[in-house]
Amino acid sequence: ACLVSGGDGRTLALGARDGRVAILDAETGQKRSVFLPPSAKTGSVQALRPVSGGSLAAAYSVGPVRMLPGSATTFDVLADHDSYVYSVAFAHGGHWLVSGSWDRTVRVRDTESLTSLAVVPMSDRVLVLQPLAPDGHVLVALMNGEALAIDLPEGRTVWRSSGHSWDWSGAAIAASSDGALAFLADP
Repeated sequence: ACLVSGGDGRTLALGARDGRVAILDAETGQKRSVFLPPSAKTGSVQALRPVSGGSLAAAYSVGPVRMLPGSATTFDVLADHDSYVYSVAFAHGGHWLVSGSWDRTVRVRDTESLTSLAVVPMSDRVLVLQPLAPDGHVLVALMNGEALAIDLPEGRTVWRSSGHSWDWSGAAIAASSDGALAFLADP
């Protein structure tokens, strides 16, 4: 399960293991709406990210990254990976949707046109993605034992740190508000 702020300060989005996404009132906890998964084979919700206009990007364990409108129950496919998707992030001022997968790729899509901008091959399964600054194009990708900062959409490595002991259940990352530092949690 995952929980994120709806971005407006008034709602929370809760993703469940059965693929449902519930929109909750942040003050009362009351359900405002529940969105059903697009199919029984979708898997669990692995990550949610708010998008301008009240929408959410949802990443499911069986591969697709889908856009969840704030007022409808339909999903539009944004990108399909060949394996589990464990992280989605927005970069370049919200103009790019970036998804990381166990298929060892990071996919970059334009959020307006939904066209693919890049498929960046990675050395291992991608566990977590985090932009270094909201308007930037450098993201940190965590893989088993390795952290990698990549300049998108080219996929150029900015820095690499290896030899860490995290696994898929313990990896976490955050960035300072100016994007100058990334902090790795290595439990």
